[in-house]
Amino acid sequence: MISKKQRLILQSQNVHQKMNLVASPIKVKELAGANPSSRFTGANIRRRLASRLNRSEQLILDFEGVETISETFADECFSKLGKAVGYAVIEGRTELRNASPYVKSIIISAMDSHGVIGYNSARTSYSRLRIARNRYNLSRMRSSK
Repeated sequence: MISKKQRLILQSQNVHQKMNLVASPIKVKELAGANPSSRFTGANIRRRLASRLNRSEQLILDFEGVETISETFADECFSKLGKAVGYAVIEGRTELRNASPYVKSIIISAMDSHGVIGYNSARTSYSRLRIARNRYNLSRMRSSK
């Protein structure tokens, strides 16, 4: 038999766990393929992300096997999500796993171009990712020769 104090502790732990839900990773390649490029696909993924954010879940986006994403996909998925819930919510509760610097730069570029990220907050990370994106493009050009 558990005491009243132990029962209260268990109840408070359950409430705490419900407030900090961690979901299983969303595998982008399974939902959108290795090179997501359409607005339709971006909208579908955005709806999944929004529903998880509304349930106060941590988001884990796994980009394993995703080589690149299009700017239209990033715009539809991440820019519109950022406008709906706010950049601070996305930044605080989203983790991008296995995303190349190139993919990250596309996401940041799309969010920045639509005013989701303010210039001052994104300047440093955007500059670093832009450099990484240029290096990635350069290495692809060299390897194709």
